[in-house]
Amino acid sequence: MKRLVGKPVHDPEVQELANKYLQASLKYVGEEAMHAFGKLEDEEIEDFQSMMASPYTEEEEKWLDRVIEYYMIQNGMYNLNSNQHNGK
Repeated sequence: MKRLVGKPVHDPEVQELANKYLQASLKYVGEEAMHAFGKLEDEEIEDFQSMMASPYTEEEEKWLDRVIEYYMIQNGMYNLNSNQHNGK
């Protein structure tokens, strides 16, 4: 991941990373938990994230968030018009 940070979110290699990241996340925490996380408000997400150590810098995490959001939009998993928790 660190090698790809800063590349455009639509780069095929970056999107392959997003796919692998989401698949690993689903396998690790389970699909039900992932859906529950998607319904949390920003403050709840920040509280949850603060309890977990991250191997990424703040900049890397922001980039990864953009990558995952783009991936989910492109794959019909996320609708900006109905998303309430990111203010869009």
